[in-house]
Amino acid sequence: MPYEILFLKALAFTVLAEMLMGWVLQKFFPKYFGIAVKGWRFFLFIAVASCLTLPYLWFVWPFFVHDRVAYVVAGELWVAVVEGLYYIFSFKMPWRKAMVFSFLVNGFSFAVGLLIF
Repeated sequence: MPYEILFLKALAFTVLAEMLMGWVLQKFFPKYFGIAVKGWRFFLFIAVASCLTLPYLWFVWPFFVHDRVAYVVAGELWVAVVEGLYYIFSFKMPWRKAMVFSFLVNGFSFAVGLLIF
């Protein structure tokens, strides 16, 4: 299967997994995260975050990090931090809560992705 098709499948999976985990966090921990954005905009912001970072992870990052373990660790950390910064502004969250939210949704999609792929 071509690399680009694998990427599109991974992107669709990532967006759905992160939307699911984001919804769970918003639903069950509303007082902690205090996300001001509701409804379809909430899901749109999560989708945009994944669409902004995943192409770099798949198509740019491999040129700079050649070790597989370093690629996964550094790449996932980079994605979580960048998306956390994005969530600070899009969800109007304090930076610590935005980073926790980002690490949780990204960790979930990564862990489930390991099981599926």
